[in-house]
Amino acid sequence: MNTAAEPLAPASRHEPGAPRAATGAATPFEVWLVRILVAASFTFCFLPANFTWGNDDFEANLSAGSLATQLEFGSIFLGGAWLAWRHPEWTLLRLRRANIFLVAFVAFALVSVAWSAYPVVTLKRATQLVGFFLVGTAISAPVGSSRQVLQVLMATLTTLLVISLIVVAVNPRVGIDTMLGNAWRGLFLQKNTTGQAAAICSLLWLRECVGSRLFPRGVCVTALLFSLFMLVMAKSSTSLLVFLIGATLYLCMRRQYVVTRMPVWAPVMAVVALVLLAVHVFYVLNGHLPGWDDIAGSIGRLFGKDSDLTGRTDIWDLVMMEVRRHPALGTGYGAFWLGLGGPSDYISRELYWIPLQSHNGYLDVINELGLAGLGIALCVFARHLLLLSRLIAIDREEGAMHFVIFVLLLIANVTESELFRGTLFYNILFFYSLCSVASQVVLQDVVEASERSAPESVARVGA
Repeated sequence: MNTAAEPLAPASRHEPGAPRAATGAATPFEVWLVRILVAASFTFCFLPANFTWGNDDFEANLSAGSLATQLEFGSIFLGGAWLAWRHPEWTLLRLRRANIFLVAFVAFALVSVAWSAYPVVTLKRATQLVGFFLVGTAISAPVGSSRQVLQVLMATLTTLLVISLIVVAVNPRVGIDTMLGNAWRGLFLQKNTTGQAAAICSLLWLRECVGSRLFPRGVCVTALLFSLFMLVMAKSSTSLLVFLIGATLYLCMRRQYVVTRMPVWAPVMAVVALVLLAVHVFYVLNGHLPGWDDIAGSIGRLFGKDSDLTGRTDIWDLVMMEVRRHPALGTGYGAFWLGLGGPSDYISRELYWIPLQSHNGYLDVINELGLAGLGIALCVFARHLLLLSRLIAIDREEGAMHFVIFVLLLIANVTESELFRGTLFYNILFFYSLCSVASQVVLQDVVEASERSAPESVARVGA
């Protein structure tokens, strides 16, 4: 696989507009800029707005946004735009061959300004999606190396966890949440965020342990144990389960026997058959088809929660009242959860606290962009799955980890809302993963087209 430091195969006439060999090679400054953009993206998404670690004023209306957040991510978007401008041919090629449904989703979010009750808010938040798509495209191979995004993410999360450990040791009143069983939160706002960072960091160090190319094996094992220690001390059962699922899936996917030459629909049909078999067994044992309490109760027990998933179902019922008012197009992207005085005000008054999401990413997509938006999102997933199957054939280790990230995102958004949600961690990771996977597949297509055309050129010269 090509990297920023490797020469690229010459472009082929089978790939119109493909850049020449030297066009995609990044300068040392650009390589470091890619690293800075990735590290800054994931650092800023974890740190609180305005760098205040006190209690946020949730009673304020959230339509104005944060100036600090705008400056932080605005600078990242400008850096991505500069990189894209520096390599216009590669940028255009990757845009033409990107996940077209992701482009459609971002465009639909922008268009929803037309019917949003808060068009300025919708425009600002849709612009964030445009920015992350642009940065993801700009930092992907061959400007950034094929593994650079995940390697920089691993280094960034490790650094944040080390600083969190120091915060716990130096100032336990800030680093330890005594109200939640002395769970460690360190530098982060809450223990669940610490657990989220530690879980993904552990997965990335696990990959280095089984196939390290950068560090000695002892360093990888030590870093993995440290990440797992921080995960345990965060006392986040959800994050621990995320790591266990992700680690199991990754260790299976990286093996040759998992991926076969069967059609794409075959494993999908196998999953459907297993679900139907499980429903049949449940019916035989219990005498009725599984209802919501049966399904949610089973999921909740895995996470140490009741069948209402710690009050989430109450929020879902209230959000569905809003969905029924505009099921086709939604309220407008990002224009619902705006605190007291906003469209979600009736939910806050009903529950006597102020939620800032529905705790279900798919429900939030339907609420803000309607069934049309959900349909486009499902197409994004389907196209990404096809590209992942291509990447696994090209680079099994890299493809397996991106596949794990995709599955974890799908699972996490059943009980949390980070799907297409601006500056949240999983959303940024998903955008960068989407762009990285598509770019690596594009590069492989360019190389294969070049190899096919080479014998033809030799034959013409011989003639």
